[in-house]
Amino acid sequence: MFQLKDILVLLFAVILSLFFKWYLNDYYMNTLFTILGIMFSIAMGLLITFNLQGIKNKRVIDKLRSNIKKVRHSYIKYFAFSTLLYLLEKYLRDKENNLYDFSIREISITINFSLITVVILLYSIIYFIINFIAMQKLSDNLYDEVNSKK
Repeated sequence: MFQLKDILVLLFAVILSLFFKWYLNDYYMNTLFTILGIMFSIAMGLLITFNLQGIKNKRVIDKLRSNIKKVRHSYIKYFAFSTLLYLLEKYLRDKENNLYDFSIREISITINFSLITVVILLYSIIYFIINFIAMQKLSDNLYDEVNSKK
């Protein structure tokens, strides 16, 4: 379900949260999540309306549909995980408990859930942007290929 890069980003977020105790207010978190929600909606709209018209090769159509389905599942995965983290962070913030303190052999460690959430939200937003660009490039290439044979 999750790829190695996803786990590495989460690990990076946790490590980053150990060193920075930034307080990120509700406004900042809500703005990031709103941006993510808008981008998710746009991304799903692009996938749903992706035009395969003019492609005659059944194998190419099947391959494109399979890849579009993978991207759709990936979008849903990133949005769902980001939403769960956002809701958890919001819950912990309301309980004034978004910093988790514990000790290992007399070494005090603090994990900042707000910072972890911000890193994951930003990662998801960047993922959507990269895929917007890739989908647009694919659409342009398909259009050029279909129209060059007419």
